[in-house]
Formats: sequence, C-alpha cells, structure tokens
Amino acid sequence: MSSSLSKAFSVHSKRTTYHFTVDNSYSADLTIGDCIASPAFEGGGSDWQINYYPKGFSPDTKSNVVSFSLSPLATTQSVTVDYELGLLNKDGYPTSKFWVKSTQTFSNTNCSGKIWDMERAVMDTNYMVDNQFTVVCSITMVNKPSTMVKRCSFGFPVNLTEQLHSMLESKAHADIIFEVEGQEISAHRLVLAFRSPVFEFDLLGAKVNRDCHRIKIYGTHPLILKGILHYVYTDCLPKMEDILSTGESNTIMSLEKFYQLLMVSAEKYELIGLCNLCKDRLSGLVSIENAIEFLTLAEDGKYAQLKEICVKFITEGINYKKIVRTKEYAILYQTHPDLYFELGAARLAAEKTARLAAERAAEKAALG
Repeated sequence: MSSSLSKAFSVHSKRTTYHFTVDNSYSADLTIGDCIASPAFEGGGSDWQINYYPKGFSPDTKSNVVSFSLSPLATTQSVTVDYELGLLNKDGYPTSKFWVKSTQTFSNTNCSGKIWDMERAVMDTNYMVDNQFTVVCSITMVNKPSTMVKRCSFGFPVNLTEQLHSMLESKAHADIIFEVEGQEISAHRLVLAFRSPVFEFDLLGAKVNRDCHRIKIYGTHPLILKGILHYVYTDCLPKMEDILSTGESNTIMSLEKFYQLLMVSAEKYELIGLCNLCKDRLSGLVSIENAIEFLTLAEDGKYAQLKEICVKFITEGINYKKIVRTKEYAILYQTHPDLYFELGAARLAAEKTARLAAERAAEKAALG
C-alpha cells in the first residue's frame, strides 16, 4: 500500500469483536425505553456496552419492534469508530438479514449511539433459541475518518460461513471426491487441510499424489463424513433435520448414535472444537436407557466432561435404583470393573452428601 493511501485511511488495525448472549426471559417486565445492557468491554481504547431494548427505544417505536444500540460508557475525548452490529442465527453464525454498519464519532457531549430497529417476529423466527439470542459487535478505531473509510468494512465477515457452506453444498470448484459406502461426497482439498492436521497430512503430505482426486474411506458412515465436513466449513454442528432425515430408510440413525460416531471421527481428525460440541450435545441426551453406554464411551475416549455428567446422572437417587437393574449395568462389571467400582464409590459419596444436607436442614428448622 502506498504511503499516501495509508495516510488517507489513518486507521488502527486492531479490531475488537464481542459476543453478548441475551436471556430474553428477563425482558417481560420491561417497558418502552428500558434496556438490557451487556457487560463492559474494551475496544478502540474505550469501554463500550451493547443495549437491547425488548419493547423498543422510544414511544414512537411500533409495538412489534425491538431496538439495539452501541454506546461508550465514558469518554473525555472525541473517539471515531467503525463498528458493525448483528445477530447470530440459530446455527451460530451471522447472516445479512440483520447486520448493520456505521462510522460514528462519540464525545463527552455526544455519547448516544445510533438506534437500530428490528421486527420482533423476525428475531424470534431466525435468531431466538431457548429464549436466548447472541449479539455480535465489531469495533475498529479510526483516527481520521474519511469517505474512503466509510466504504470499507473492518468488521466481522458477515457472509463468510454462509458462503463456505454454499460452496460445499454446490460443489463449486471441488477438487476432491470421497467415496463412502457407495456415496460420492465432494470437498475442497485446501479447506480440509487448513482445518485439520490429519486432512493436511492425508491430502497434502509429501508422499501424497495430488493428481488423485478420489479417495475411498472405510469404516465411516456417509452421514458422519457429512457432519465432519459441515463443521469444517462452518465451525458449527449441522441441522439435525438435514443430516438425519434424508428420506432414505437406510440412513436414519438416532441422535445419540450420530453424536457418538461424530465425536469419534472428530477425535480422529483432531477437530477439538467439534469434539467439544458433540460432548455438549451428548450430555443433554443422557437417559436411563443409555447412561451406561455413554459412560463407557466417555471412559474409553477419555472424555472427562461427559464422564462427569454421566456419573452424576447415574448416581442420583431414583436414577440409580433404575439403572442398577439394567443388563447394561451388570455387564459393566465384566467389561469395565474399575468403572463399576468407581460408580459404587460415587453413589456412596452422593448418599453421604444428601444425608448431611438433610441433617443441616433439620437442624436449621429446629432452631426456628
């Protein structure tokens, strides 16, 4: 870049991106102009907060609109920033449906940020999950704002994950085809190699024939490979209705089995983020029927978080009484004796904790 162009921009290169997850259940008692504010975060040398107005910002706002703004907490001098504000959709990545950009100067006499409105129905349909949603704000400080700066984006790549996913789905410029159980699945060699050290070795290693564009994969279900690729391109889990309900009876599997197999493959390809996502999903699927299966999976794969959740679930009073009567629990003694005795010890500890809590409650009640 030429020196004259650098001076024309005169921009700090450092950018701050902040995520604010809002629990919308706290908005029921708020009125027009009331806001839920984010914790303070630093960006461009100043402290900021994101404001969410669940009933709108002003009395003139329509009843079906919510509002958002960005404001500095305090400033003693003029600060000009480029900022972008948007919501993550239900899959966890940004879309162009609500993504706003602004260049604004804040000072001690002008601390009010621009107000952005959005229809409540649009937010509920596209961004709300379990009555929660996430706002993303990206800030870059500008020393000398100019018209050139206003035409540039320094913030979050709004459509990047959407475009990558579209590239995967459309097979545009694909240069590798995986053959899995008779199905052909296209992908892009460089994307896979960049995301996974295992893919990098397999696809770009010194001894790899790069003229080979077909690779057969054994021991993996096509749905699992599709799940792996979805994460590689989007950094999130696929929609279950897209992966599990393909319309072919021989490709339907339970959520539990899907996440189990996906987690094993994620570990194989050293995709740590995907491994953690699978563990989180499996943790929410633990039941009387599969608790022992999940526990042994966690033990064999050394998934400490999943194991902790399983042990806690199994050793709870009513759960324990049901699980010890299952054939899976009886088989556990033969396949994983150490784990069997560990469960017993955890159960005794849980009973002791419950007994002490009951005694303390009784003492407190007796004292009035």
